[in-house]
Amino acid sequence: MKVLNAPQPLRQIRHLFGRRPLILPFYRRESRPGSIPPRQVFAQLRTDLTGKDSHRGVTLSYTWLANQFGHFSLGFIPTILLVYCFGHRPQTGSTAVWAAAHVSLFWTLFEILNFLGPLLMERSRKAFAPAWRNIAFDTLTDILFFCLGASIAASLRSVSTEPCCVAIALGLLLLPISYYWYVTKMYQQRGGLPKQLRLGQ
Repeated sequence: MKVLNAPQPLRQIRHLFGRRPLILPFYRRESRPGSIPPRQVFAQLRTDLTGKDSHRGVTLSYTWLANQFGHFSLGFIPTILLVYCFGHRPQTGSTAVWAAAHVSLFWTLFEILNFLGPLLMERSRKAFAPAWRNIAFDTLTDILFFCLGASIAASLRSVSTEPCCVAIALGLLLLPISYYWYVTKMYQQRGGLPKQLRLGQ
């Protein structure tokens, strides 16, 4: 039976390889021009994590990685310092959990204030309407990285398994979120968009 409605590339593939070609995923990728395949994402990640900035410059994807590593560190380092200051023994589990909870709460409130401040007080002065849902999602991502750093620090200084379970759960939750943001930065970089895209601010 002749296929009349199939696109020309698919008709050629079926003519050469039969009705169920082995390279159908290639056809699906071609149906979305401009999409970034996963292997290119991992190649960009390897490039961002290796080499010297003075030789290759700084990309948007590298900037996002550095930003989130900073959020992770701001959750990790204060938790370690609080455990050393208030814990009588390094293996004091309750002190580590207490420190991680307070550090996570502090940065959560800080990010919420940063988000609600422009939203409530300066909304009338915006020349352009900001994408508030996108900003809220970015704020949530930052909070999760703060909490991840704090929970990993608590798991290193505690004998209980709760901080480790929380860290694993946060890490699994951040995997698809990080992939989304990283690919978004690659799209912006590929499109040659300006470094700062905050027209509403």
